[in-house]
Amino acid sequence: MTLEIGLSQTPWKLVPSSKAEEIAQCVKCLLLTAKGTCFFYRDFGVNTELIDKPLPVAKNRFLAEVVKQVAKYESRARVKGVRWITDEASDGVLAPVVTIELRE
Repeated sequence: MTLEIGLSQTPWKLVPSSKAEEIAQCVKCLLLTAKGTCFFYRDFGVNTELIDKPLPVAKNRFLAEVVKQVAKYESRARVKGVRWITDEASDGVLAPVVTIELRE
């Protein structure tokens, strides 16, 4: 099964209705966390040094970081890719949508 995970701020469910929803929520939590901000798990999250890099550099580093972190912290999923949504009104702002495949 393949899922797309946008990083918009949506409400968390304390009891996800399915295994797929639970995994998607876990991956989203990982991607919305800045690396170094979790007590006792300093490596958990995404490196924020990507901010203000040139867009091609930031895109490639983000993809590499996401693949590495999902493989490390969420073994039930595998990253298939990232597509980018750009907002013409806000110059230089990218919104990633991460595609994951659930492992059986």
